[in-house]
Amino acid sequence: MSKKIIMIFAILGFYLTVIAYTDFAKFSMNISQFKIEFLILTLILNFIVLMIKAIRQQLILKVLGIQIPAKSNFLLYLAGLSMLITPGGTGQIIKSYFLKKRFSIQITKSLPLLFIERFHDLIAMNLIVTISIILMGNYNLLLLASIAWGFIVLVYIATRSRTAYKKIESFLIRFSFVEKRIKHISTSYDGLHSASHNLPMTKIGIVSIIAWIIDAVAIYSVFIGFNQDLDFIYTTFVMYSSLLLGFITLLPSGLGVTEISAIGLLTSKGLELSLSTSIIIMIRLTSIWFSTMIGLLMLRFFVKYNNED
Repeated sequence: MSKKIIMIFAILGFYLTVIAYTDFAKFSMNISQFKIEFLILTLILNFIVLMIKAIRQQLILKVLGIQIPAKSNFLLYLAGLSMLITPGGTGQIIKSYFLKKRFSIQITKSLPLLFIERFHDLIAMNLIVTISIILMGNYNLLLLASIAWGFIVLVYIATRSRTAYKKIESFLIRFSFVEKRIKHISTSYDGLHSASHNLPMTKIGIVSIIAWIIDAVAIYSVFIGFNQDLDFIYTTFVMYSSLLLGFITLLPSGLGVTEISAIGLLTSKGLELSLSTSIIIMIRLTSIWFSTMIGLLMLRFFVKYNNED
């Protein structure tokens, strides 16, 4: 049995277990009461987010010295979403393979693309979480954000200074889990360094923040669809802090950690367990799994499009 099939069964098993634990009858009732107009709105908003991130990808490729047509860029980005559920989204490295096959671009030249995307996602998410915590006035929650900021600063320093990078590399390479990944990144250091300059860093960062703010609106629309107006700031904090925890684990899409963390935060706010579960699963279905399905469909189209050319 292939790893993909095992992963799919593991994901289905996890969600069925969570639903069964929270009462399947109540879960079904909650889902049936979700307002269809907010489902449509959420999907539209999430698709807009994907389009904005595709534009960001074009900006990153330009910084890396890679020029491809806008149509190819959008198709490439959407096809890469098919690997979104891999650990840390690292399966999206398939985009480097497509760039080599379609445009004869060396993998080492395009490899920084995935790293830069994830790095700016982390910055945007953590910035929004930090602002949310400050606005809520609950400074006890700043620990997670502070750890994330420490990691971000460390990575930024490494991309700005080859000497600092080599020191960090010599430490991390001791761990077998990261040894191969570090070696791959090392061959593409110049691309990472170029993307860390002030102007490209700012441009890519602004686009990332816009995308994640729209994503936060999509999350909030799910809550409204369930007739739960918990405040935009709080719903944003719940999902993004949970996504940060999932990001740190490097599990496929943060599976399990993200859902359980978010459900725990909602129940601590007084929401019923079955309702909290319904909301979080709906958010995940309309975001990560919606994106993955688009990716799987576009992957076939992208391969066909390349073969025709």
